[in-house]
Amino acid sequence: MNRTTARASLALAAGVVTLALTGCTPPADDATTTPTPAPTTQIAIPSTPPERSMQSLASGAGDEAHVQVFDEGTFTSTKDCRCALQDAELGVDVPDLFPRGTTVWLIRVAVRQSWTGSLDLAGTTVSGRFADRPEEAVLDTQEGPEKASSLGMPWGPDGLLEQLGDRSTITGESWQSFLLAYHVPVGSTELDLSVDVPAASVATDLKVSVPAAVQQAALDTEGSTP
Repeated sequence: MNRTTARASLALAAGVVTLALTGCTPPADDATTTPTPAPTTQIAIPSTPPERSMQSLASGAGDEAHVQVFDEGTFTSTKDCRCALQDAELGVDVPDLFPRGTTVWLIRVAVRQSWTGSLDLAGTTVSGRFADRPEEAVLDTQEGPEKASSLGMPWGPDGLLEQLGDRSTITGESWQSFLLAYHVPVGSTELDLSVDVPAASVATDLKVSVPAAVQQAALDTEGSTP
């Protein structure tokens, strides 16, 4: 081996040793060299609106009409009812029976033909009385219609008939619904409701239990607003 070849061999060996020493060095820890990313902000997903109740509070059927009543919740009135109760002993009206700030109960009344055939809903009326009260149940006609509209329902039988137009005669199991809104007297536990469809031979009378949540709301809002 000549001197030139020996020098080349030594240089090659030194390069291999250097490569071995540097090539086996572990890479730097990323945690010490890379900034920690900021935590991702969690975006709240809106909850799904509650579905309309399918569990009826009361149901009644005659030979022609089948009626069901559903709870649609409550709201707190922002206007005085300006309704009065006739005091039989004094012979005068007791004003402000339900001042603003009291609880109003929303109910959905659904009607269909009982069996087969058809039922004309023209002229349908509803009357009610809380079982432990002397006066007729008082509708909130000031804010009730707006609440009905916000829920996508007609207000009362007249609103339903207006919506149906010349299709007021329903057949089979075709349910038609409307909303009512009653001021709730504190302590009331039952609403006696009568749905009178002139095309049916008799009115449909129902005893509607006032849900515990509605009773509590009436108690909580009693006198809360001057």
